[in-house]
Amino acid sequence: MFKRALPVMALCLISASGCATMNTLDSGWAMGRFSAAVKEFAGKAVFQDALVFGRHDKKVQPPKPLAGRIMDGFQELPMRRLVLKNTGIVFWGFEYQDASIQSLVIVNRNDHVKLVAAVTLFPSVGTGVLSGSQDIDYKTRTLKSGQISVFVRNWADLARYLPVIKSWAYANLLGFNVDCYQSAEWERACRAATGFRLPLRAYDLRDAVMGKKKLVNLYPLSIPKGVAPSVPLGAFRQ
Repeated sequence: MFKRALPVMALCLISASGCATMNTLDSGWAMGRFSAAVKEFAGKAVFQDALVFGRHDKKVQPPKPLAGRIMDGFQELPMRRLVLKNTGIVFWGFEYQDASIQSLVIVNRNDHVKLVAAVTLFPSVGTGVLSGSQDIDYKTRTLKSGQISVFVRNWADLARYLPVIKSWAYANLLGFNVDCYQSAEWERACRAATGFRLPLRAYDLRDAVMGKKKLVNLYPLSIPKGVAPSVPLGAFRQ
């Protein structure tokens, strides 16, 4: 089951990892500045959804500018964000009235974009992670739908921020606004969620920007193994 993005109020959740707030204007990241930073990071790279890349039937949409795809996932305002101590800011959002199209951007403490991600058809099942969700294969511990495509300019940034991405993805799987200690059921759900393999792919954006071939799908990166989530799932609020 996919969720629609809903209007949210500005709020702040103090935790060991940081403060989650939805008012991006307070942080100095107005939409115009944010869009310009994403476009500068993505350059002229183009991207084809990983779920259809390699197919040649007429129904497959052609590649589109990566920057445009990322900004499609921020149409629903206000943007959501989580400020992480000693790390930077995580921004995420949804396409207008279509939460099956999501995007994520991470900037460092110097306000430089370090990573962007395009998320498609990612399920949100709440306590359904325990059993009975049609979006989960419980035998293989995998999700039946969804794709998280991550783009970086160097592998070190992928390794550094992957724990944050995983934390966001598991919070997303649970529907965000999670309180893992509100009941025994939710405590079990939070533990169960982090046991599923995420549909992650990563790409080297530097090669797509600097090289002649701009299709970033041609430059896959290996995903670091054995990486655990680093942020409390309840920190991601919307």
